[in-house]
Amino acid sequence: MPATITHAFLGDIDWRLAVLLTIGDPGARDRGVTHHPHGRAKRLRLAVGIFLALVALVYFVTETRACFAL
Repeated sequence: MPATITHAFLGDIDWRLAVLLTIGDPGARDRGVTHHPHGRAKRLRLAVGIFLALVALVYFVTETRACFAL
């Protein structure tokens, strides 16, 4: 937590990506499975995996652009 606060004050956090990662909460899979226990776990895992892969892709593109903009 102290590191997060420090980076927030320094302006090192990309809040758009932080929000995307918060939406893709890993615990959401377990909560979703609890509400739909009849065979939907595989589909939910796939959806969360695709979402996190998209977040990683957005992060990669954003960071790559930032590196070449210097």
